[in-house]
Amino acid sequence: MPDSFIQRISQVSHGKRVYIIPTSIGFYFSFIAFVLFLIAISYGHNLAFYCTFLFFSFVSFSAVIANESIKKIEIKPSEEKVLVRNNSFSPLKITVENTSRRSQFDLLIESQGVVVGFIEEIKPLEKKNIYLDMSLLKLPRGVYQLSRLTISTRFPLGLFYSWKYRPINNLLKVLPKPIEGQLHTSTTHDHKTSSAPRITLTTGTEEYVETREHRTGDGVSRVDQKRSMLLGSPQVRTYSDESGFHECLDLRNGDIEDNLSKATYYIENHHSNSSLSLIMPDGFKTIATTGAYHHQYLFEVLSEFKKEKIFLQ
Repeated sequence: MPDSFIQRISQVSHGKRVYIIPTSIGFYFSFIAFVLFLIAISYGHNLAFYCTFLFFSFVSFSAVIANESIKKIEIKPSEEKVLVRNNSFSPLKITVENTSRRSQFDLLIESQGVVVGFIEEIKPLEKKNIYLDMSLLKLPRGVYQLSRLTISTRFPLGLFYSWKYRPINNLLKVLPKPIEGQLHTSTTHDHKTSSAPRITLTTGTEEYVETREHRTGDGVSRVDQKRSMLLGSPQVRTYSDESGFHECLDLRNGDIEDNLSKATYYIENHHSNSSLSLIMPDGFKTIATTGAYHHQYLFEVLSEFKKEKIFLQ
């Protein structure tokens, strides 16, 4: 069969065709209905005809409802990029819309044969935001292009399993599994100038000193007598270390995957306000900045290292 013809079929049926097959219970019911039908035509028994009609009506009703439950459900695609941590909830936000005028129940959202989301009920003409847990896919470290999701249901009676595919375009970046361990670290000085005030623990001035309530274990020398008398409770001085020093993790020595896992654990437990950079196994050095967005950038670097994009159908 020509490739162009196959591609045309896949484009037409990608998000419009509803598939339906009987489950194991559905096979049993269908078999019983068929046996009753054979008895009815063989012996002409009125009760057999009546039971055959009931069973066939029951099975047909279940098949029609299962088909209609999926037919009018739509997923609005998003361009969201998701960092996936296999050890914790990694949400992918999608919008599910019910375009029918009847409520639909017990809808499953699947990817790669794994249920990543569940909708108990969606009302007529309702749009609902759903968060899918992509960590349930248990993907190894790497970059994945998610091109479609599967909407399925066994409603109403579990006799039939119906599903359809909906196109989606999301990039999944799977982090290494975090492992606690030692890494070679070094402290370097950032020579870049900045207009922000820079102070250290030893050179802090009264202008940039902050105070907080005294806690058990705080040194007596840090008590701010003036603020303590003013507020009526012991206060201690705290300083911000913004002298331009940052930590650098060197991942060039040892097992590559092991070092990437240790770096992931280190960053997850590293304060986002502290400056941090990485030296990758190939010698590439990341920039040294602070903040949650920078940590996300470091996570992306770890997940992408020497990995090509894999397309998930």
